[in-house]
Amino acid sequence: MKKKILVVILIGVTLLIAASLRSVFIEPDIQFISFQSATLNTALTEAHAKWSKAVEKYGAGAVYELVASEYEHVSGNDWHTAGHVLGGIFYERYGIEAVGYCDSRFDLGCYHEALGRALIENGATSLADLFEKCVSNGSEKECLHAVGHGLIAREGYSEEALLKTLSLCRELHKSTELVQSCPGGAFMEYNTRLLSEKKNRDIDLFHPTYPCEMLPADSYRGICYFWLPSWWLGFFHEISEEERVKNFFHFCASAKSEKDIHACVEGIGYTTMPTKEKRNTEVCLHLPKEFQESCSFVATEGKTYNPYDEEK
Repeated sequence: MKKKILVVILIGVTLLIAASLRSVFIEPDIQFISFQSATLNTALTEAHAKWSKAVEKYGAGAVYELVASEYEHVSGNDWHTAGHVLGGIFYERYGIEAVGYCDSRFDLGCYHEALGRALIENGATSLADLFEKCVSNGSEKECLHAVGHGLIAREGYSEEALLKTLSLCRELHKSTELVQSCPGGAFMEYNTRLLSEKKNRDIDLFHPTYPCEMLPADSYRGICYFWLPSWWLGFFHEISEEERVKNFFHFCASAKSEKDIHACVEGIGYTTMPTKEKRNTEVCLHLPKEFQESCSFVATEGKTYNPYDEEK
């Protein structure tokens, strides 16, 4: 009997010590940091410093899991940006092998940053080798999307750079999931500029759908419209959900064709979600009835679409 009591006591003491060590040495470094636009640069610097120290002490895999646990119930923007911070830290330590520590969590943010950094440093001339190395550690779709981010950051965010990147995407493209793949990564990075300037490009309220309207339909124009709401969110996150969705639809309605408007509306469904794990179909009810189905499909399924047959 005494032996059993002693075992129970020892187990209890061990658990208490483990919990104390976790609290003292790890959790203070991994506590939640918001990446909202107004404080983005400060937040990125703070997270990079704290999480880098944690990686040095505990390893990339352990820190990845701790950050994922800390951010799993937060908004899509904070969730995704946390992945970018991790990808940057891993790339600084491991080079392109960093992609081996990334997975589909953080809406692929870790992949985006790690491979994007590799492309910025090595250029498009090494694209095939980098892509092959990425695929050997991850999935083709994640790597293609990250390639889109890296190429546009490397080329410099001009209209000319965007068109060149889309051309390279077309040469490289093997996936049928175009929205989440190379073109999607290019448009996302063109708008959010997470790999270089660390801030959204400014919005022109007279031309909120730029650069999509300048693109021909066969240059992934629908995908461009799809990714606009995720960029707009950085400027409208402080207003109510209803106001935000109505503003977004007003912008979408200026698109070139009805097909483009539906692409943009699906982007609303994909972007305006309360957490990364619960997409909210109620946001779609703030839209005109003829567009609610396009929005709710993505909000419910969490799936993107392939808007133009000619892009396959």
